[in-house]
Amino acid sequence: MNNRRYLLLEDVMERVRLSRSTIYRQIAAGSFPSPYSLTENRSGWLESEIDEWCNSRQKRKPGSRISRRVPHP
Repeated sequence: MNNRRYLLLEDVMERVRLSRSTIYRQIAAGSFPSPYSLTENRSGWLESEIDEWCNSRQKRKPGSRISRRVPHP
């Protein structure tokens, strides 16, 4: 049995914590999974592909944190 679950854009945005424009910018750059056409007016992402993308980002930077630059006086 093929158990594919699709996520809508709002679900993807919540899961990856990226804005709509950033997601589509990364799709255009080839660094984010492309959506599938589900109906004429609806598209979605395979949950497994979004999970893979999230896991690949974690593997790339294990234990690293986002550093914020503090201006020097």
